Order: sequence, then C-alpha cells, then structure tokens
Amino acid sequence: VIAELSLGFWVGLFANNYHSTLWIGRLESLFPNYSGTRKELHADLEILRKLRNRIAHHESIYTRNLTRDFGILCSVIGFMDKDVSDLVRSHSRVEAIIVGKDDEVSGTSKLSF
Repeated sequence: VIAELSLGFWVGLFANNYHSTLWIGRLESLFPNYSGTRKELHADLEILRKLRNRIAHHESIYTRNLTRDFGILCSVIGFMDKDVSDLVRSHSRVEAIIVGKDDEVSGTSKLSF
C-alpha cells in the first residue's frame, strides 16, 4: 500500500492540516539535520513535487531555475543524511548539464550520456 501512494500524498503530509497531529516534536527525528520550520520544508517539498510532475509528464523544465531546484533536492536529502547528499552532489551530472543548458536546448551540447 505504501509503495502505491503518490509523491503528492507524502508532500501533503507536511501541510498545515497535519502540523499538530504529526509534526510537533517529530520533525527532528525524520530530518535530524534540519533547523527550519515545517512550513518552509513543505514549501521546498512542494517545489520538488512540481518539478517531478513536470518531468513525469514530459513537460519542459528548461525555463525553471534548475540550479535552485537541484540545490533544494540536495538540501532536503541532506536534512535526512548529509553523507547521502554529498554522494548525490559528487556523482551527479546535473550541475554540468545546467551550465550547458543553452547548448542542451539547442542540441549543440558536447555532453554525452
């Protein structure tokens, strides 16, 4: 059952509706490296959910601030485990592709997959 739940469901759990029933005193155990508010975390998760939906539905993402999106992704991962966040950053090609985004969009990039 858990595997069938959508990303929207999980992000929705961070909304105001569940603040007092789920998150007071518990946010720190799930995100030990996080010092912000649940509301700020929900906003970051909502940005990632929208990015994921655009990608999943084959919509364009080249006009988004992808550097910010990738930074939020790595930050959220780091809130749970800094080592995993570092691993993602060190093995990801996202930043290199973002730098050459115009070449990617025009099809003249020298990067290969």
